Amino acid sequence: MVKKYGIVFTSGDPRVYTGLTPTFLTFAALDGTSVAVPAFFESLTSSGLYAFSATLLPDTPIYFLADGTASAPTATRYIAGILDPSDGIDLQTTDLGSTLVGIGNTAISLGTTNVAIGVTIDARVQAVDATLIAQGSTLVGIGNTAIALGTTNVALGTTNVALGTTGVALGTTGIAIGTTSVSYLSGIDTKLGSTASVFGDSATDPVDVYGYLKRAVEFREGDADFNKNTGVWTVTDRAGLTTIASKTLANTVDNVTKT
Repeated sequence: MVKKYGIVFTSGDPRVYTGLTPTFLTFAALDGTSVAVPAFFESLTSSGLYAFSATLLPDTPIYFLADGTASAPTATRYIAGILDPSDGIDLQTTDLGSTLVGIGNTAISLGTTNVAIGVTIDARVQAVDATLIAQGSTLVGIGNTAIALGTTNVALGTTNVALGTTGVALGTTGIAIGTTSVSYLSGIDTKLGSTASVFGDSATDPVDVYGYLKRAVEFREGDADFNKNTGVWTVTDRAGLTTIASKTLANTVDNVTKT
């Protein structure tokens, strides 16, 4: 951001020293970052007040040494100072307000997404319940058949040996039904996942319900970084190691967009 500064090269009436052509002998960031050296101009005609416009760095102060030239008083010819990043706080108020609005709108969108995830989970659970009810009805039917076979055994006492053999076959069928139930349960377990499920990253989605729930927790409680220069908003997990999402927020006069 650009901030305007003013300098006078005298401790007395600055109007006496109008028309000077001051220059910067030194103008550099304290961490070595390359910065453009601004030019001086007399802010008000015949005022002796000289000004320059500097582009402040976000994290690093800028040191300067200005020379009022030989036409300035010897005692006040050289002016040294530091431009601190905090000097631009008054310029950030408007942009900060727009940024907070953008973040608020993004949070609303994320809330809607979480509702959609909840609806999907509810639909899957209802489908699992319906499957279990259907299996329960089948088992009741098998139970009724067993009762009927018991009645037949009483009536056909002389055929007990043959019926006993049939009983073995029914037992084998029961094992097969049990195996099928285990298969269904294994399929459900695969869809639901476990505490070991992964929540993915910015390029990979979870593969089960538990993974989506873990992703929602990491997203809500994880770390986030917003670069005000590029507009890029990055969300990572709570450990700060995995990037979950990266979006660009753009502010205009009329609206805020996220892409």
